[in-house]
Amino acid sequence: MMMLREAGWKVTLRNEKRLHHPDEDFYYMARAKYFVVGVGGFSDIIGRLVRRSHGQVVGRILESKILD
Repeated sequence: MMMLREAGWKVTLRNEKRLHHPDEDFYYMARAKYFVVGVGGFSDIIGRLVRRSHGQVVGRILESKILD
């Protein structure tokens, strides 16, 4: 996170002290203007949803047929 901020990106974190429902997290991530993709399938799906809604995905999206 600090690396992204130092590079000039605006980074928003949800309140870490409050537990969130995973569906809420999915909702916020899928609607992000920018999303940094991790290496897992969950991150891949969210990255595809972000790209579909014309957001920018940073990183590599796997070559699967999910959501294509």
